Amino acid sequence: GFELQFPEDLPSRLVAGCSANGGARALRTAVQQQVEDPLAVFLLQCNKRLIKIKSGWAEAGLQFMG
Repeated sequence: GFELQFPEDLPSRLVAGCSANGGARALRTAVQQQVEDPLAVFLLQCNKRLIKIKSGWAEAGLQFMG
């Protein structure tokens, strides 16, 4: 298994990017686009077995590092 560390402001940033009319579907889309997709790319490109994965904000959005 591994441990993921996210920035403390991740939930508020995800919610801030969603419209009030979008409801849970808009939030789910934000999680997928801003968290799950970049994490999947990172894991596919990573050539070592990681125990702890940290994340932080970059210009392009959430960035993962081992």
